[in-house]
Amino acid sequence: DTSTSPYAKVRAVGLDEVHWTRGFWADRFETCRRRMIPNMGSLMEGTQHSQYYQNFRIAAGLAEGQHRGAPFNDGDLYKWLEGACAALAVAKDPELEKRIEEIIGVIAKAQRADGYIHTPVLIRQRNGDTEAKPFQDRFNFEMYNIGHLLTAACVHYRVTGRANLLLVARKAADFLDETFREASPEAARSSVCPSHYMGMLELYRATREPRYLELARRF
Repeated sequence: DTSTSPYAKVRAVGLDEVHWTRGFWADRFETCRRRMIPNMGSLMEGTQHSQYYQNFRIAAGLAEGQHRGAPFNDGDLYKWLEGACAALAVAKDPELEKRIEEIIGVIAKAQRADGYIHTPVLIRQRNGDTEAKPFQDRFNFEMYNIGHLLTAACVHYRVTGRANLLLVARKAADFLDETFREASPEAARSSVCPSHYMGMLELYRATREPRYLELARRF
């Protein structure tokens, strides 16, 4: 949302400012809203082939088990939340909104007190692995996942006006700010994807917290 960005040359329309009424894109949106989002939500709640939501439930202490799935599965759940929230801006869906809020509650419960959140590490720590520490492997997608958390939180805030996921995002951003305040170039390159750049800038736009803009510059 660049509507209050003084140097922006263009801005996107608001999430609820355009509605497709008929034709190709109207059909695609309805397919997304009625089929894709619910089906992807069901897939991410399942545990047969991989785990997405269940990893957060384990990290939150609501279930027992090990982390399963790719290290970027957290980010995929955040991206599903972003898409679901964007759909809510156009077409109200009380059941979907209720489910989104339930998932946000579990994500908040899984987050460590200092703001760190990455279920592969959190689950290992919960299960007693003293070697499990943040940012030990740049291919572990921690920054990628957190970046998508920040973006999803901003979209959720813009659509619903609620700040519960934004609070999770701000705690995560504050953890990154502290962790990388005096970071070496090697430490700053602990990511393989750019989502944390985009997410941190969007968080700055949503909160106007100058530390987040400075952190994006350091990254």
